[in-house]
Amino acid sequence: MKARKVTGLNPDGPLEKNLRRIVSVRLKELRSFAPAVGDPTAVQALHDMRIAAKRLRYVLEMGEPALGAAARRGAKEMRRIQDLLGEIHDCDEGVPRVLAHVERLRAEDSAAMAGLAGRGAKDLRIPSGPPRRALRGVRPLLDPPGARSLRGSRRR
Repeated sequence: MKARKVTGLNPDGPLEKNLRRIVSVRLKELRSFAPAVGDPTAVQALHDMRIAAKRLRYVLEMGEPALGAAARRGAKEMRRIQDLLGEIHDCDEGVPRVLAHVERLRAEDSAAMAGLAGRGAKDLRIPSGPPRRALRGVRPLLDPPGARSLRGSRRR
């Protein structure tokens, strides 16, 4: 994501005035992603929002001597927002990988059961095999305590 251009800066003007202008632009940039907050499919927008929060945080941290305690509080809040958006991004990246891994394990189970069935059963329908030990470590990721299942309403 490309940063919004900050216009109207005066290199010969007061530092505080220039910093306030930069903070204003960075804050508008951050707020422009507000509609994405309620949309779990807005993966890229939420990632871009994290980058915008980081830019604002850095300006506030560097400008604290000129802007005072408000800049320190703002930087602290931006760090909190940035961390939260980072956790969301980690989930956006990790969940599809976990689900793909589960599907591979289930396919292996089904293939193993089909091989066993071919040795003696005449007409055995092969369901997705029961989760094996490898799935035990993945199950908490699929159904974390207190969270909605990532697998939908189907329970195993």
